[in-house]
Amino acid sequence: CMATGQLCHFTENHDEDRAAFHFQGKTMAAALATMVMWGQAQGFKARLAVHLRRASKEAPDAAIAQAMRGLIAALPSCRGQWKELQIRGDAAWRFLAWSWKGAADVAASVVVVNYSDEEAWANVELGGLFEGKGDTLCMADALTGEVFERSLAALGAEGLVVGLKPFQSHLLLCNFK
Repeated sequence: CMATGQLCHFTENHDEDRAAFHFQGKTMAAALATMVMWGQAQGFKARLAVHLRRASKEAPDAAIAQAMRGLIAALPSCRGQWKELQIRGDAAWRFLAWSWKGAADVAASVVVVNYSDEEAWANVELGGLFEGKGDTLCMADALTGEVFERSLAALGAEGLVVGLKPFQSHLLLCNFK
């Protein structure tokens, strides 16, 4: 991959502790910026014993499993032109945000991650992502199922106002109403 300018970072290795063990409640924030390995989608925490060709029996983490199903289902909508989004506010340093535009099923996809250990609020500048397309934007969070509606005029003036708990994320699939 390095020859093409693309890098791949993994959050798990067979001889290391599982991602859910390390990240705990931060699992979804980490997953949005990484690839998925067997067991991550279920939230398994036990280390894989690959030399024995087996895994420990453990119950899936229901919250992680639900969010990962939403993440995996939303991946086809995260295609097209990628863009890092600018973030304003005193807590802007706590956030990561980017978008994709060009997938056939949505107007755009927007990811916002509070990658810090404190609840924080910020304004995400959408930078003309939705100009001239309608009056209202419907944003469905693929991770939680929540749906938000915002006026395009308000989004243009103040950006997307986001308040997230520590290591909480949104993966917003956006369409015009």
